[in-house]
Amino acid sequence: MLASFLTSRWVLWTWIPSAPHYAVLVYFPFVMLLGAMPTTGRGPALLLLSLLVLQGLATIYVAVPMLLGVGIIATVRALGPRSRRAGFRLIAVVLVAGLFLLAADAGYLVVRAENPSLATQTPWNTSADAVELPWGPLRADMPMGVPVVTLLLITAGAVSVAWSRAGNRIPGAPWVHGAYWVIVGLGLGLSLTPTVRWFGTPISLGPFVLSSWLPGLRRFDRMGVVGLMGLSVLAGIAFAECARRLGHRRLPSWATVALAGAVAAAMYAQYARGVAMPGPLRVASLPSSYPIEPAIAPTSPLLDVLRKPGGPLVEVPATWGRLHHPVPAFNASAMYRSIFHGRSLLNGYDGYWPAEFPGRMALAATLPDPGALAQLRRETGLELILAHLGQFGLVEREVCEGLEQTYGPLPPPGCHQDFGGAEREAWLGIAERGGRDDLHLLARDGEDLLFAVTSSPAG
Repeated sequence: MLASFLTSRWVLWTWIPSAPHYAVLVYFPFVMLLGAMPTTGRGPALLLLSLLVLQGLATIYVAVPMLLGVGIIATVRALGPRSRRAGFRLIAVVLVAGLFLLAADAGYLVVRAENPSLATQTPWNTSADAVELPWGPLRADMPMGVPVVTLLLITAGAVSVAWSRAGNRIPGAPWVHGAYWVIVGLGLGLSLTPTVRWFGTPISLGPFVLSSWLPGLRRFDRMGVVGLMGLSVLAGIAFAECARRLGHRRLPSWATVALAGAVAAAMYAQYARGVAMPGPLRVASLPSSYPIEPAIAPTSPLLDVLRKPGGPLVEVPATWGRLHHPVPAFNASAMYRSIFHGRSLLNGYDGYWPAEFPGRMALAATLPDPGALAQLRRETGLELILAHLGQFGLVEREVCEGLEQTYGPLPPPGCHQDFGGAEREAWLGIAERGGRDDLHLLARDGEDLLFAVTSSPAG
């Protein structure tokens, strides 16, 4: 586990969709250990079955490569006359674990069957970019992305083993097992796209990669996380081999501890600052302090109104741009606030959304248009609208700031626009008049306006 932490760029304060922190892997080392041992007894088989199910429940991106890796080991054992019994027992364990996990994920299969266009029902880009070889799988945003020091350590350990006598080195089995899981994560195409680029030249792998057979997975490169576990094993074995070499040179007892500290420090320097990382693998330095987002507190007086029994609420803005793309941060904040009032909500956020959601958010983006309001009222029973005036145009302003920080001042009109100004004026105008025939201002808290949807003139 220590090797796993030290070798990987575990980005704890930035969100990378394929980083190892996407799933908890505490059971995986024990799966690897038991999978490497001939499973002949009922007790070890049941223990391995439990670990496979527990680890597989974390995410399908771990379940698929894990079961595939153990299944290949089981098949190879079943082909040998001496290990056939253990192989068939291991095959049975994998099949039973697969059935358990299939039952656990049955709901996802039902949702996919009911939503044939599910790949488009998400705020995130589902089109996988072609993996750049040979360095792409080792980038920091990929599961197998590790500091280069780790790869150098593994190389040094392997060279030491190659030069050592057969009886004076770490046995080859641990090396083979670690390399096997790296091959499962990379060599079997678990983290490769159907089309890859070799130094920029596109190469079609077609059916030779697992991603071609599992189109329902959004980010199949996450399955390469099993390769990270293999690299962790290799790093640990390599360090043990290097430490053994030091022991033969009659160095002080603290030399091994010093080597461990030096390796850990070098790994961290590359992990946190990108020191001496090659160009294709170089990443920006991690922030010097942990970025904290202020928590939403239940202090607004508007909550007293929202807690009263009633129909659905929508918070605006919930989208950005002329195409009205839903903004995850806006919708997730609305969901968080709903904790304090418990009212039904038209906003929402998840990895995927219902088919009707983008259309309803597009209608919400045109509010306070009377036609859009009437349609939302008719389709959803909408009763309340919470308008956050300060958030209109926020995304556009942030995009502009980022562009100007990168490229300098933009030509007119550039960022010198009143993004969201028209929307703010529309809502403020209704508020200053006390409402209109179909909207009634209930309460105000700074830049937050709460309106009731009515079917008769306000007042």
